[in-house]
Amino acid sequence: MSISNRPSDTEASLTSGGDMSYLYGRDPSILAYGQRPFPSQELKKNLYSLLEEEKEETESIESSDRVTNCSEKTGLQTVKVFLRMKPFPSRITLTKEQAEAYTIIDSTTLLTKMPSLDNNASCLKKMKPNEIVCRNFTFTQTFGPETSQLQLFEEAVKPQMLDFLSGQNSAVMSYGTTNSGKTYTLQGTSESPGIIPRGIEFVFSHIEPDSTPHYKPVGHCEVMALHAHERLLEADQKMKLLSFYSLDKNCHINTYRQMQQLLKQEASMSSIIATNARYSVWVSFAEIYNETIYDLLWNGCQKKRPSLKLATDSKGRAYIKGLRSVCVASGSEAYQVLMTGQYNLKVAATALNSKSSRSHCIFTIKLLKYYSQNDPNSVDVSIFSFCDLAGSERLKKTLNVGERLKEAQNINTSLLVLGRCLQTIYTAQSSTKPQKHESIGPFRESKLTRLFQRALSGKEQMSMIVNVNPVPNLYEETQNVLKFSAIAKKIVIERVPISKRRQSLSRFSRIVTQSKKNHMDWENTELSDAADTLDEEDDEEDENSEDEENDEMYTNLLIENKKLKTEIEELKATAFQRDLQTRQEMTDMYTEMIKQIENDWKYVYRHII
Repeated sequence: MSISNRPSDTEASLTSGGDMSYLYGRDPSILAYGQRPFPSQELKKNLYSLLEEEKEETESIESSDRVTNCSEKTGLQTVKVFLRMKPFPSRITLTKEQAEAYTIIDSTTLLTKMPSLDNNASCLKKMKPNEIVCRNFTFTQTFGPETSQLQLFEEAVKPQMLDFLSGQNSAVMSYGTTNSGKTYTLQGTSESPGIIPRGIEFVFSHIEPDSTPHYKPVGHCEVMALHAHERLLEADQKMKLLSFYSLDKNCHINTYRQMQQLLKQEASMSSIIATNARYSVWVSFAEIYNETIYDLLWNGCQKKRPSLKLATDSKGRAYIKGLRSVCVASGSEAYQVLMTGQYNLKVAATALNSKSSRSHCIFTIKLLKYYSQNDPNSVDVSIFSFCDLAGSERLKKTLNVGERLKEAQNINTSLLVLGRCLQTIYTAQSSTKPQKHESIGPFRESKLTRLFQRALSGKEQMSMIVNVNPVPNLYEETQNVLKFSAIAKKIVIERVPISKRRQSLSRFSRIVTQSKKNHMDWENTELSDAADTLDEEDDEEDENSEDEENDEMYTNLLIENKKLKTEIEELKATAFQRDLQTRQEMTDMYTEMIKQIENDWKYVYRHII
């Protein structure tokens, strides 16, 4: 007697609403002609989601264990990745499954319940319980839809601002899909200032910069001294820039004052740090549009903005060559510069966002700290960059064509390269094999990754604010954003000591230092020590005499230089006078010749007639 594996007729009748099974042959009876068996509900269970979830959990546990062991051994920290959820739009009606698609479990964990998406599947269809895939994503800290701008700045950005004031370079990136609130997080509004206005006010509430700069940043971290006429030129260029859009100047000033009052009400600002150091603050604003770099502070008369190129200094650090930096003396001036750059920023409307950023924009603050005015080598430079990344897009949803299509392709390509670079760095750091050479990722394939190569490689402090829009039609894009942030969270930051530049001592400081060295306690000093001390004093006197001779030679050189300059001016004046005399002699000679020729022709003309 054989046992049949074919489903029974009872099961077939119970599941007549499902799909027919072609795994079993039909009943050969003439009564069952044209009928085929149906599989039972137990056989229709989808195990793909369970397999994918278990596989991802295993990989995440193994990778997190490797990174944890590595970080525990070296005592390093990882890149800080913060999550910020955007609230649901009030006009959208959601099902229970859609409302529970994103759940913040605790302060560091996000649980997602999404359908297993295919390329041909639509995210807006009703979810089936057997198609939902659950995933956990870990962040440095999670912020729900009710989070205010103040709370986000205090817990995510303020610690980095304090390190920036102490001399460390830092960067903050805002990443997410299109229409996820990235620009709002960075810039905000007058009623709810973003982290850039708050960061500007934080800097100027802790320091009091000079009204006129003595140094100017060049390249990445280099410094050049400014002469008197160069300072006037920098001030004139700043006034022209701020008055270029003079109609909105007063509006920006009033807006910043409102923000300033609001910030003082929200939190008590710290007082200015008492120190002997002097400061100057320089800001710049650039964008990467279609893989071309432009200066957003450019106010020339040409219709087409000139493109800029990336350069590398002697230490391999990339910077934007020719990017304009403006010295600002107050938070109001810095905010005006920020708003001036907004006029040149590329923004356009798509099917998903009426004001979609079409480029990556970078607002940079450079802080120069110094003690003397004539020694560029003693200036400490720290850099803080705010990067607003353009949102990733799906062409079938944004319906982009023409120029918008080209923009979307370049945006997606640069973000793809960014993800590949992070994956390369993470793979190299989590590898158990010792690395002989530094891992080289595809940084040169995009201007964005090349510019932030040091931060992405873990050599500078960097934090990422991941903005999530929970609407159902962005499930697939949001899933890619969360996977990208999971990789960034595992990048280990190397603790690089702050390199202080050499501080030159003034002549008064050297005299005080020598007087401290020469102080002796004669009652408790032996004769041999006293003799040695006298010898040291003789050596110091010789050094002082050499210094005096050098000062005398320097003074003589200045006098000689002044004499030579006077002689040059006299020679120039004499040469000018001689030139005038020569010109006058030549003019007189040729005038006489012309008159003589004219008289000869007149004489000939009279005799012929």
